[in-house]
Amino acid sequence: MTTPESKIKKSVNKLLSKYPTVWWFMPTQHGFGAAGLDYHCLIRVEGDDPIAFFIETKDPDKWLTPRQEVLVDLLRNNFGARIFIIQNDNDLKTLSNWLESRSRYNYNIKTTGTIKI
Repeated sequence: MTTPESKIKKSVNKLLSKYPTVWWFMPTQHGFGAAGLDYHCLIRVEGDDPIAFFIETKDPDKWLTPRQEVLVDLLRNNFGARIFIIQNDNDLKTLSNWLESRSRYNYNIKTTGTIKI
């Protein structure tokens, strides 16, 4: 069964895959341990430190859990991370515009390919 949130995640995956200077990871959450968000990401920007950003996808009629709200506040206020809550096409467009504005500075960055562990 395809849920609205899984459709949004598929769109986010497609978008992030277009940017070779974006590293992203989707930690698996099973309700145990620390609160998390769907995507933990970094974007390399030429001549500057990487920028951390996080993405949470939600059904249009849902919002962050209280634990996620605490995490979002921590990431924003203590670390200056950018947070994107994606619930619809407009939110996805906001993320796309932000990535595009950062990627224009990356014209001289060479990608290193897949990291093997």
